[in-house]
Amino acid sequence: RTVVEDIPYEVRRAQEINHIFGPKGSDDAYDLIFDLHNTTSNMGGTLILENSRDDFTIQMFHYIKNALAPERCPVLLIEHPSLKYATTRSVAKHPVGKYEK
Repeated sequence: RTVVEDIPYEVRRAQEINHIFGPKGSDDAYDLIFDLHNTTSNMGGTLILENSRDDFTIQMFHYIKNALAPERCPVLLIEHPSLKYATTRSVAKHPVGKYEK
């Protein structure tokens, strides 16, 4: 792996994360990454789902929602057939995002 020093910090960190937890799309990638964020929007605790056909993640979301009941925990589906997300969670085989206000 060649380290390029004159690339932006964010790009270098993304490459390091991909190297540690991926590489993205490989059999060696982590099974699960739980990517936590906070937000200024008033969306409360929200789970982010990127693939409506990922049975493992759907079952995990179901478990989380039941464990948090009676608190609300909406699921936001941001699936797009040709768009690949450039997020930390996209390195894993089963990406999970969680936003909290």
